[in-house]
Amino acid sequence: MSKVIIVGGGAAGMMAAITAARNGNSVLLLEKNEKLGKKIYITGKGRCNLTNAGDNEDLMNSIVTNQKFMYGAFSRFSNYDCMGFLSSRLNAVTECSLNRTRLLM
Repeated sequence: MSKVIIVGGGAAGMMAAITAARNGNSVLLLEKNEKLGKKIYITGKGRCNLTNAGDNEDLMNSIVTNQKFMYGAFSRFSNYDCMGFLSSRLNAVTECSLNRTRLLM
């Protein structure tokens, strides 16, 4: 078992911590704010939006500049992968109107 320290308890830090712990590592997650994922709470005007629930083409078309930069990341870990990751671990993801996916906190 390895010891893993993750600095930053935002969305990426929490996902990294969950994955590292599920792989049998001892994890320490450091965050300067009073609670983890603080910025997630304010996304979507307080509705906790996670991602767009449209297909990959819709997602890419919503990027105004430098779509090619994001293509590699989205092809490896899509918005559906994100929803699946959170649903399987938290059972707290819901889809709502306007192709938005929210985290129930």
